[in-house]
Amino acid sequence: MQVADRFHLSANAGAALDEVLRSRRRHIEYVVVSEPAEQPGPTPTAPLPPPSQTQQNLAIRRTRRSARWDEVRNRRAAGYSIQRIAREMGMHRRTVRRYLATPAPPRNHPSERPRPSGLSSPTLQPYVEYLQCRWQAGCTNVAQLQREVEAQGYQGSYSLLMQALQPWRGPRPPPEPRRGRRRGRPRVKRVNVRWLCLRPPDQLAIERDALQEILEDDERLAFGYELLQRFRRLIARRSVHELDQWL
Repeated sequence: MQVADRFHLSANAGAALDEVLRSRRRHIEYVVVSEPAEQPGPTPTAPLPPPSQTQQNLAIRRTRRSARWDEVRNRRAAGYSIQRIAREMGMHRRTVRRYLATPAPPRNHPSERPRPSGLSSPTLQPYVEYLQCRWQAGCTNVAQLQREVEAQGYQGSYSLLMQALQPWRGPRPPPEPRRGRRRGRPRVKRVNVRWLCLRPPDQLAIERDALQEILEDDERLAFGYELLQRFRRLIARRSVHELDQWL
């Protein structure tokens, strides 16, 4: 089979599918194809600087507080009174109670985070001191605090607790200004249905999904498209015997 023969046979097969498109007025339709969104490249990261002396000191104090928290709870579990624990460890009784009330070691020194106030709801009054201690210890997750006070009998709602604790967070920082052109938005283009159907499948890329949707919505067109592709494969194999059987 000569090259010219294969070309004319393929062109005739394409013309047959073109007639199907025209009879169904699909040759004048367009579909919208989305190109892949532009992905921002990796941002180079600078090596982290070594911790400053202040950060090292904070880490040391945090370790000490954690050890004292463990010791307080161990002594309490052994039956020691709060007064005895405070006397033997050189701590104030209020600090001992706060350590016993917190389920995790305090992350920040109380002086580093101001003691919140302003919970005026009667529903929250029995839990004000506990919530203040937990907030000073660094727990600012409202859902976590709700679970903890519910274990102590709190029956109020999440929204009540969230609204009551919102002033403790302080003002929100202003949003960062946008810089440069937004990246990652997909670009779209219009593609002719006739072009999609007559184009060899291996020459389609992002248009394949759109073609698949068109064929799924039109059974007759899908049948003609499949016949065209099978005929093209026969011609590509240059098998006269198979072509005779096809014809």
